[in-house]
Amino acid sequence: MWLTSVSIRRPVFILMVVSALIVLGLNSVGKMNLELNPKVDFPFVSVMTTYPGAGPEEIESQVTKKIEDAVASVNGVKTITSSSQEGVSAVSIEFNLGVDDDTAAADVREKVSAIREALPLDVREPVILKFDANSQPVVYYGLTGNRPSRDIRDIADNIIKPRLSKIPGVAAVNITGGDVREISVDVRKERLDAYGVSINELVQLIKANNLNFPAGHIVEGNREYNVRVVGEFTDPRQIAETRVRMPNGQTVKVADIADVRDTVEERRDLSRINRKDSVAIVIQKTSEGNTVDVARGVRAEVDRLERELPRDIDFVLNQDLSVNVENSVEDVKTSLFLGSFLAVVVVFLFLHNIRGTFIVAIAIPTSILATFLPMYAFGFTLNGMTMLALSLAVGILVDDSIVVLENIYRHLARGEEPIEAAINGRSEIGLAAITITLVDCVVFLPIAFMGGIVGQFFRSFGITVATATLFSLFMSFTLTPMLASRWYRAGEGVEPKGGIFGVINAFYHWLDRIYRAVLERALRYRGVVVYTGTGLLFLIFITIAASVAGTAMAGALPTLAGLFIVFGILLLWRYRILGLMVTGAGVAAVFLAFALGAAAGRPLLLFRFAPDQDQGQVSVIGELPAGTSLDRTVRVAKQVEDVVAQVEDVENIFTAVGATSAGFRGLANVGPQYFTMSLKLRDKMGLGDSINPFVDKSKLRKRPDTQVADELRRRVGQVPGATIKIAAVTGFGGGGAALQVDILGYDIPQLTRLGSQVLKAFKEEPGVLNPDISTRIGKPEQRIEVDRDKAAAYGLSVAQVSAALRTSLEGDESIVFRERGNEY
Repeated sequence: MWLTSVSIRRPVFILMVVSALIVLGLNSVGKMNLELNPKVDFPFVSVMTTYPGAGPEEIESQVTKKIEDAVASVNGVKTITSSSQEGVSAVSIEFNLGVDDDTAAADVREKVSAIREALPLDVREPVILKFDANSQPVVYYGLTGNRPSRDIRDIADNIIKPRLSKIPGVAAVNITGGDVREISVDVRKERLDAYGVSINELVQLIKANNLNFPAGHIVEGNREYNVRVVGEFTDPRQIAETRVRMPNGQTVKVADIADVRDTVEERRDLSRINRKDSVAIVIQKTSEGNTVDVARGVRAEVDRLERELPRDIDFVLNQDLSVNVENSVEDVKTSLFLGSFLAVVVVFLFLHNIRGTFIVAIAIPTSILATFLPMYAFGFTLNGMTMLALSLAVGILVDDSIVVLENIYRHLARGEEPIEAAINGRSEIGLAAITITLVDCVVFLPIAFMGGIVGQFFRSFGITVATATLFSLFMSFTLTPMLASRWYRAGEGVEPKGGIFGVINAFYHWLDRIYRAVLERALRYRGVVVYTGTGLLFLIFITIAASVAGTAMAGALPTLAGLFIVFGILLLWRYRILGLMVTGAGVAAVFLAFALGAAAGRPLLLFRFAPDQDQGQVSVIGELPAGTSLDRTVRVAKQVEDVVAQVEDVENIFTAVGATSAGFRGLANVGPQYFTMSLKLRDKMGLGDSINPFVDKSKLRKRPDTQVADELRRRVGQVPGATIKIAAVTGFGGGGAALQVDILGYDIPQLTRLGSQVLKAFKEEPGVLNPDISTRIGKPEQRIEVDRDKAAAYGLSVAQVSAALRTSLEGDESIVFRERGNEY
């Protein structure tokens, strides 16, 4: 073909083309992000709304229901899921695939803003969150020190957070745990009663004395001045010394009716690292950020901070997802290298020629490097799927080169010159090679166009395999014959008679004789071969179907056996005794396959979105009865920590008390009765580590994370009064449930009863772990019913009584104290 002829007669030209592809491929791979999974857009938007002090019923009726009704009219909404808990409303909106997530988030924000005035006055501004699988936390640190927790939190908020936020690729730095500074005004009720002022009136009086207000400007000659009233408190003592006017006209100091203290906020949650109180630092990357680069930048900045901060401040790295990414991709790289190496070795054993083997060894990496160019153009990342695609393509790359070299060998054996043999050898099989390559593309390319989230997940896989295959075809038409025409010599096709290669050839000839004998008998008894092969295929399907359906498909067995008998009668007409034996074996095999499948007791082929991924993490979620205090939850968490610390493969323990993890849709459980532990396991021994004699394997984990989770379940056991769930964090689902059943209706008590019945059924099902329902028993409460007549006699409304009671119990946070740019 003309392309092969040009390549052979103009070798410099084709070398420049191949070199350009290699350079561009290397440049592209250097710019591609390194990720664990392909970029997948999940069409979810969440609305998180906080209503402090409100119960689940009030949250559901006054907040959640209104938001659900508002966002239901957004274009493209598929399902709406909500969770109403004490003080928190979470609404998750799932959109149809194909809806732009940025547009969906903007539409939801517009709808929520339109009903803002319809929400209760004390409801905080709703937060709209767009689920982005590529913008996730990547690094988790715990901060400890030999000083008060408040000082550690100040260092984290005022020094560490601004420094880490400047790192390229960092989207947010979240700080939790520790004591937060608060200026507390503890009102003495008897003094308020003596002066005849309510607590809300006192709040307004203090607020009126704490503001900076622009008053305008003054023009004086050629100069202009701004006028500003400066009245904000600059010292907590100023608050105590401030005089306020009482209803009777008397002025008193705030210190006369309240105690002003520079203290810390009441703790509703806390963080612990390795069984010590800590401040948690979570670094989240941007959607376009490179996980590995962001983590490296964070670690480098933390090293600088450790040298600058006081010596007692200690950073404890709890999780670094870039390590999982690098290890996973490194394992695939090792497999890719080993596959390529073994393929070259096998080629050498068959070709017996170092020059031909070297040509194949050049063609494989050249095709792979060239594939990186379109991968980068399509916006792919280096992840498990794309690297798996390249590993799979190695076999296809070898096929193209071997077919060409084998045909060139044949022409060399005829006495042709290398150039002539290369042109003729490639041209003879050119059309066949194109057909074979296009068949491979037809198999893999449609994978890239599958619908749904699965289609997004496999898009990079299908395109990468097809692209690598096409580049392999290009190299087999250009680089391979050009090198063969330059490096081969006349007579290369003569097989060696002695030496090690002679022994290998003798073994090949022995295999060839056995295969010819088997093939001869297969052609003689063609009906038996077709009948047996087709029957075995049916038997495999029967075994798999029986493992799923069990005895439900027993009624189909006579029909299947009858089909075997019908085909067997046709077989008996030709082969008689042999046909009778094969037919009897086929009918018996039908019932044997059914028996084997039904006896398995579980599906032989499991179906799931993505395989388990050992990320070196185990999640422990604890829940105590509603109304449990934070101190009691902490004691239970410490008890579990003591047990977990005894497991050898656990490296770090990070505990968060006061909430559970948000999960896939952001519907977390919030309250002092919840706690979550994130366990970082030791690094797992990878494929490269197992074959590297210089690696210290004693410090590596040899068992999967699921086995570590099983051991933790046995050790933790049953904690009285608490529910403990332990699971390995794997795949997209994290440590969450793999199956969720929704029961719909309007009668919540009836739904709860039905949910309990379903839960009982799941608990009795073998293989089900940690079944649960979303309904929770409410926390005990004291209800206050206002006597409207008596309230009216005192000139009070229900709203005023409620506001006064709320301020007395929960306090008021509308007044801000500013100091050196910070607000408290």
